[in-house]
Amino acid sequence: MRYLTIIYASIISGLAITSFNINAEPPSTDELRKALTPSPTPVPEHKTRGLPLSGVKTRGINVIESTEKATAQTEEPAAPPPPPSVQLQQISFEYNSDKLTHEARQTLDNLATVLKEPDLEKSRFKIIGHTDAMGGAEFNVSLSIRRAQSVMNYLINHHHIDANRLTIEGKGFSELADPAHPDSAANRRVQVTNLGQS
Repeated sequence: MRYLTIIYASIISGLAITSFNINAEPPSTDELRKALTPSPTPVPEHKTRGLPLSGVKTRGINVIESTEKATAQTEEPAAPPPPPSVQLQQISFEYNSDKLTHEARQTLDNLATVLKEPDLEKSRFKIIGHTDAMGGAEFNVSLSIRRAQSVMNYLINHHHIDANRLTIEGKGFSELADPAHPDSAANRRVQVTNLGQS
Protein backbone atom coordinates (compact mmCIF):
# COMPACT_ATOMS: atom_id res chain seq x y z
CA MET A 1 0.00 0.00 0.00
CA ARG A 2 1.45 3.39 -1.01
CA TYR A 3 0.27 5.08 2.16
CA LEU A 4 -1.39 4.22 5.41
CA THR A 5 -4.90 5.56 5.67
CA ILE A 6 -6.82 5.36 8.91
CA ILE A 7 -10.50 6.18 9.03
CA TYR A 8 -12.10 6.48 12.43
CA ALA A 9 -15.04 8.18 14.12
CA SER A 10 -14.00 10.63 16.78
CA ILE A 11 -16.30 10.43 19.79
CA ILE A 12 -15.32 13.86 21.05
CA SER A 13 -15.70 15.84 17.85
CA GLY A 14 -18.11 13.59 15.94
CA LEU A 15 -15.96 13.63 12.82
CA ALA A 16 -15.14 11.00 10.27
CA ILE A 17 -11.42 11.60 9.89
CA THR A 18 -9.07 10.29 7.24
CA SER A 19 -5.38 10.41 8.16
CA PHE A 20 -2.45 10.19 5.77
CA ASN A 21 0.82 8.80 7.10
CA ILE A 22 3.62 11.32 7.51
CA ASN A 23 6.03 9.14 5.51
CA ALA A 24 3.71 8.92 2.52
CA GLU A 25 3.85 10.96 -0.64
CA PRO A 26 1.47 13.92 -0.73
CA PRO A 27 -2.10 12.63 -1.06
CA SER A 28 -3.43 12.83 -4.59
CA THR A 29 -6.39 14.95 -5.64
CA ASP A 30 -8.47 11.75 -5.87
CA GLU A 31 -7.60 10.79 -2.29
CA LEU A 32 -8.35 14.28 -1.00
CA ARG A 33 -11.62 14.48 -2.94
CA LYS A 34 -12.78 11.18 -1.47
CA ALA A 35 -11.80 12.23 2.06
CA LEU A 36 -13.52 15.64 1.91
CA THR A 37 -16.68 14.89 -0.06
CA PRO A 38 -19.71 14.33 2.18
CA SER A 39 -21.48 11.00 1.92
CA PRO A 40 -24.81 11.27 0.15
CA THR A 41 -27.66 11.70 2.59
CA PRO A 42 -29.93 8.66 2.41
CA VAL A 43 -33.51 9.43 1.40
CA PRO A 44 -35.78 8.40 4.28
CA GLU A 45 -38.40 5.79 3.50
CA HIS A 46 -41.92 6.96 4.18
CA LYS A 47 -43.94 4.15 5.68
CA THR A 48 -47.69 4.35 5.94
CA ARG A 49 -49.97 2.25 7.99
CA GLY A 50 -53.60 1.75 7.17
CA LEU A 51 -55.99 2.88 9.86
CA PRO A 52 -58.88 0.56 10.69
CA LEU A 53 -62.31 1.77 9.65
CA SER A 54 -65.43 0.88 11.57
CA GLY A 55 -68.51 -0.47 9.81
CA VAL A 56 -67.84 1.29 6.55
CA LYS A 57 -69.00 -0.22 3.27
CA THR A 58 -66.98 0.64 0.22
CA ARG A 59 -67.94 -0.80 -3.18
CA GLY A 60 -69.31 -3.95 -1.70
CA ILE A 61 -66.41 -4.52 0.68
CA ASN A 62 -67.36 -4.55 4.31
CA VAL A 63 -64.59 -3.22 6.55
CA ILE A 64 -64.94 -4.85 9.94
CA GLU A 65 -63.99 -2.91 13.05
CA SER A 66 -60.56 -3.87 14.31
CA THR A 67 -60.04 -4.63 17.97
CA GLU A 68 -56.47 -3.40 17.61
CA LYS A 69 -56.07 0.29 18.31
CA ALA A 70 -54.35 2.28 15.63
CA THR A 71 -50.95 3.39 16.65
CA ALA A 72 -48.92 6.00 14.90
CA GLN A 73 -45.60 4.79 13.71
CA THR A 74 -42.87 7.21 14.60
CA GLU A 75 -39.34 6.69 13.47
CA GLU A 76 -36.49 8.77 14.72
CA PRO A 77 -34.76 10.48 11.82
CA ALA A 78 -31.36 9.06 11.05
CA ALA A 79 -28.50 11.13 12.42
CA PRO A 80 -26.71 13.05 9.69
CA PRO A 81 -23.33 11.61 8.75
CA PRO A 82 -20.35 13.29 10.44
CA PRO A 83 -18.61 16.01 8.44
CA PRO A 84 -15.69 14.69 6.41
CA SER A 85 -12.28 15.64 7.72
CA VAL A 86 -8.71 14.87 6.71
CA GLN A 87 -5.51 15.02 8.78
CA LEU A 88 -2.50 15.94 6.70
CA GLN A 89 0.85 15.21 8.30
CA GLN A 90 2.43 16.07 4.95
CA ILE A 91 1.72 19.74 5.68
CA SER A 92 4.95 20.33 7.54
CA PHE A 93 6.71 23.44 8.75
CA GLU A 94 10.20 24.53 9.58
CA TYR A 95 11.18 23.90 13.21
CA ASN A 96 9.20 26.11 15.66
CA SER A 97 7.98 28.09 12.67
CA ASP A 98 4.85 28.67 10.60
CA LYS A 99 6.86 28.65 7.35
CA LEU A 100 5.60 25.96 4.98
CA THR A 101 8.06 23.41 3.62
CA HIS A 102 8.24 22.44 -0.05
CA GLU A 103 6.39 19.17 0.72
CA ALA A 104 3.64 21.10 2.47
CA ARG A 105 3.11 23.33 -0.56
CA GLN A 106 2.81 20.25 -2.82
CA THR A 107 0.03 18.88 -0.60
CA LEU A 108 -1.72 22.25 -0.47
CA ASP A 109 -1.55 22.54 -4.28
CA ASN A 110 -3.50 19.26 -4.50
CA LEU A 111 -5.91 20.40 -1.79
CA ALA A 112 -6.59 23.69 -3.60
CA THR A 113 -7.38 21.81 -6.82
CA VAL A 114 -10.00 19.77 -4.95
CA LEU A 115 -11.51 22.81 -3.20
CA LYS A 116 -12.18 24.37 -6.63
CA GLU A 117 -14.01 21.34 -8.02
CA PRO A 118 -17.79 21.63 -8.66
CA ASP A 119 -18.81 19.29 -5.80
CA LEU A 120 -16.84 21.27 -3.22
CA GLU A 121 -16.53 24.81 -4.59
CA LYS A 122 -19.43 26.07 -2.46
CA SER A 123 -18.37 24.32 0.74
CA ARG A 124 -16.70 26.02 3.69
CA PHE A 125 -13.68 24.50 5.42
CA LYS A 126 -12.03 24.76 8.83
CA ILE A 127 -8.25 24.50 8.96
CA ILE A 128 -7.06 23.25 12.35
CA GLY A 129 -3.43 23.32 13.43
CA HIS A 130 -2.01 20.72 15.84
CA THR A 131 1.43 20.51 17.46
CA ASP A 132 3.44 17.99 19.42
CA ALA A 133 3.78 18.36 23.20
CA MET A 134 7.26 19.88 23.25
CA GLY A 135 7.20 23.31 24.89
CA GLY A 136 4.49 25.07 26.82
CA ALA A 137 0.77 24.89 26.14
CA GLU A 138 0.37 28.62 25.44
CA PHE A 139 3.26 28.66 22.96
CA ASN A 140 1.92 25.62 21.13
CA VAL A 141 -1.61 27.00 20.83
CA SER A 142 -0.16 30.19 19.36
CA LEU A 143 2.08 28.19 17.01
CA SER A 144 -0.82 25.98 15.86
CA ILE A 145 -2.94 29.07 15.09
CA ARG A 146 -0.09 30.65 13.10
CA ARG A 147 0.39 27.43 11.15
CA ALA A 148 -3.32 27.18 10.33
CA GLN A 149 -3.18 30.85 9.26
CA SER A 150 -0.17 30.09 7.06
CA VAL A 151 -2.10 27.29 5.32
CA MET A 152 -5.11 29.56 4.81
CA ASN A 153 -2.94 32.36 3.43
CA TYR A 154 -1.30 29.98 0.97
CA LEU A 155 -4.66 28.75 -0.32
CA ILE A 156 -5.94 32.34 -0.67
CA ASN A 157 -2.83 33.98 -2.12
CA HIS A 158 -1.51 31.21 -4.37
CA HIS A 159 -4.75 29.54 -5.44
CA HIS A 160 -7.33 32.32 -5.06
CA ILE A 161 -9.61 30.33 -2.76
CA ASP A 162 -12.28 32.69 -1.43
CA ALA A 163 -11.30 33.73 2.11
CA ASN A 164 -14.97 33.58 3.16
CA ARG A 165 -14.85 29.80 2.67
CA LEU A 166 -12.05 29.28 5.18
CA THR A 167 -11.77 29.55 8.96
CA ILE A 168 -8.92 28.56 11.25
CA GLU A 169 -8.41 27.11 14.71
CA GLY A 170 -5.35 26.16 16.74
CA LYS A 171 -5.48 23.21 19.13
CA GLY A 172 -1.86 23.14 20.26
CA PHE A 173 -1.20 19.68 21.73
CA SER A 174 -4.68 19.24 23.25
CA GLU A 175 -5.64 16.50 20.74
CA LEU A 176 -2.53 14.42 20.14
CA ALA A 177 -2.74 11.93 17.28
CA ASP A 178 -0.19 9.73 19.07
CA PRO A 179 -0.69 10.25 22.84
CA ALA A 180 1.76 7.45 23.67
CA HIS A 181 4.51 9.49 22.00
CA PRO A 182 3.69 13.15 22.69
CA ASP A 183 6.80 14.47 20.93
CA SER A 184 6.19 12.38 17.79
CA ALA A 185 6.04 14.08 14.40
CA ALA A 186 2.66 12.37 13.92
CA ASN A 187 1.20 14.97 16.28
CA ARG A 188 2.37 17.87 14.11
CA ARG A 189 -0.38 18.04 11.54
CA VAL A 190 -3.05 20.14 9.89
CA GLN A 191 -6.65 18.99 9.84
CA VAL A 192 -9.11 20.19 7.19
CA THR A 193 -12.82 19.73 7.88
CA ASN A 194 -15.67 20.26 5.43
CA LEU A 195 -18.25 22.45 7.21
CA GLY A 196 -20.81 22.12 4.43
CA GLN A 197 -22.24 24.72 2.12
CA SER A 198 -23.02 28.20 3.37
